[in-house]
Amino acid sequence: MNLRYFVGSTFNLAFNNILSNQAFPLTRYIPHGQSVFYDIQRFSKKKKLDTLFNIGANVGQTANGLVRYFPKSQIYCFEPVSMTFNILFRKFSKKRSTLLVAQEIFCWGKQEGIVFRLTKNTLSTKK
Repeated sequence: MNLRYFVGSTFNLAFNNILSNQAFPLTRYIPHGQSVFYDIQRFSKKKKLDTLFNIGANVGQTANGLVRYFPKSQIYCFEPVSMTFNILFRKFSKKRSTLLVAQEIFCWGKQEGIVFRLTKNTLSTKK
């Protein structure tokens, strides 16, 4: 393993463990952009948020950070692609009861209209 990679990844892990600790204060001394999850906490001025949505969750990269930084929040992960949804579901289905994973294919928009929804190889429409 490359020494620079090992040192960098170890530093990053330690840094995130410190920032995600609930006892660590929300401070202005940590530059913006170092951790997106810490920035969410800082901008909301709260360490605890009730509900979080992860739209397009892929295989759970963001969900890992949400679980670490917001351990008591209700986290909803949505992923439309079957293959990545199955990976996401296996990864998180037994870990936490507050992390809910759903496979949905839908969209939100400004205008009302017909929505096509594909669920388990069936196509339905809603107005």
